[in-house]
Amino acid sequence: MTIIDNTGLIYLESNKINYSEDCFITPEVREEFEVKALMNLSSNFIDATSKEDFDLKNYLESFKFFLNTYPHFSLSKQRGLGDVSLLALVKTLINNEQLSLGIDPIVVISDDRNLTIFLNTTFKDYNVTVITSTNFF
Repeated sequence: MTIIDNTGLIYLESNKINYSEDCFITPEVREEFEVKALMNLSSNFIDATSKEDFDLKNYLESFKFFLNTYPHFSLSKQRGLGDVSLLALVKTLINNEQLSLGIDPIVVISDDRNLTIFLNTTFKDYNVTVITSTNFF
């Protein structure tokens, strides 16, 4: 399963790359990108939380957990909410391996250094790989 964060979407847009493979995002990442770029994402960027068998309860619990533990989230500075949602998505997928989302392995496309370090530290015992946009696309 491939998950892309806002920095990966910005990379695609700024380099005029037309990526057609399915890629999962969160509602917060979609909103963040569409507001900044003033454009809608194509349908191959799928909101993972909208999948029929998605464990929304687990996602929201994980979201709450990362709101309180991710050091780069700031409500007052309005930053890090997309990161929190992405972390919650990864944790939910790991906790619910029975989902039909193809979670093994989980690849996260991100150019965010802080997010990458946190992902690698938090999920070091799981099959989660973080790849930069330039190395993926």
